[in-house]
Amino acid sequence: MSFTSFEESAAGQVRMDNYRWGYRLHARFGADGLGALIRWVQGLFGMAAMIAAVGIWLWPGSSFEADLLAMKGAVTLALVVMSVVWLRRSRDTRAPEIHVDLIRQEVRVMDREHLKQLFRFSDLGAMYVKDHALHLHAPEGHKLAVLDLDPATEARLA
Repeated sequence: MSFTSFEESAAGQVRMDNYRWGYRLHARFGADGLGALIRWVQGLFGMAAMIAAVGIWLWPGSSFEADLLAMKGAVTLALVVMSVVWLRRSRDTRAPEIHVDLIRQEVRVMDREHLKQLFRFSDLGAMYVKDHALHLHAPEGHKLAVLDLDPATEARLA
């Protein structure tokens, strides 16, 4: 299997980061309209909750009486916690990645820290990028896996 031809097949199709150990390909995640819309709405609600938490204290004519301070503090705390949760969920980092490790001679499908699938180079006959997907074939010719890649950005070779 030639890695020069792999680089050529991946160039311009997918986002590919170059590391000392090999390449990291970003898998397609949330490319569907509904997933992107949900994350966008969560981010919008998160920003609105943060603005509301500050606005409670800065709104013209707001009262700073002792009994209201405790209620304002509790509402501010609740808004800040909700804001942090919504903002973190809007930037979901659980997107799968595909690591082509040239040192260990393996292809790993990772869910950030967790290994989902592992393919050794000795078990592969061909590996190429076509139609925004990484195709892995056995030496006999049958497909082992077709892994969807993120087509949103172009390949970046360092």
